[in-house]
Amino acid sequence: MRAIQNLGGVVAACVFGFAAGSAHAQWIRSPTSEELAAAYPAAAKADGVIGRADLSCVVTNDGSLEACAIALETPADRGFGAAALSLRPLFKMDMASPTGAAAKGKRLRLPVRFGVRANAPPLRAAKFKDPGSYAWLAPAGPYWPDRALRMGRGGFVQVDCVVGDDERLKDCVVAQAEGEDVGFADSVLKMAQQRWMTAGPLPPNVAIPADGVWRFEVAFDAKVLPRR
Repeated sequence: MRAIQNLGGVVAACVFGFAAGSAHAQWIRSPTSEELAAAYPAAAKADGVIGRADLSCVVTNDGSLEACAIALETPADRGFGAAALSLRPLFKMDMASPTGAAAKGKRLRLPVRFGVRANAPPLRAAKFKDPGSYAWLAPAGPYWPDRALRMGRGGFVQVDCVVGDDERLKDCVVAQAEGEDVGFADSVLKMAQQRWMTAGPLPPNVAIPADGVWRFEVAFDAKVLPRR
């Protein structure tokens, strides 16, 4: 059984619109650690399995979330998607904040993590270059694996990287990958090497690791080649 350090959390960066940029959401209400623990799938927790689910939701005028659907679940078939959906009523965005005002009526992507392995580096959001004509393949853009695109596959990758003074990611190693067989892990490493992907802002209330290593997550929604 793997050691679990804590029972979950909400990833700091929420993406408004699947092809849009990321922003730090400000919440009036979000699930407590006790509520996350209560929602943690029992069998997965007993097996020491950690997971993540991304919800796609519409932000209402009062900051609550509606019309939510599971956009990503990893690992699959362990109940993390349903667990994240059960937490939906516990979220309420601060509509007086700049992020809340911009999000009103828009679709938000909300990643929810269940469990963090002991001794894992702290999580930090990544920044990506403007994908331009590759906007439909954001955030990977031209680095989206061809094989995955042909097969209509999605994936999820965690990498641990040293962050340089210029926010460049160095010495990256893959910590976890779903869809490694179709090239997602290699794509994330290339994005870091070519500075397509760099470190985002420092997360609030998180100590800077002494070794400079942070963990970054990249989610790939399944895409298919458009018909010609």
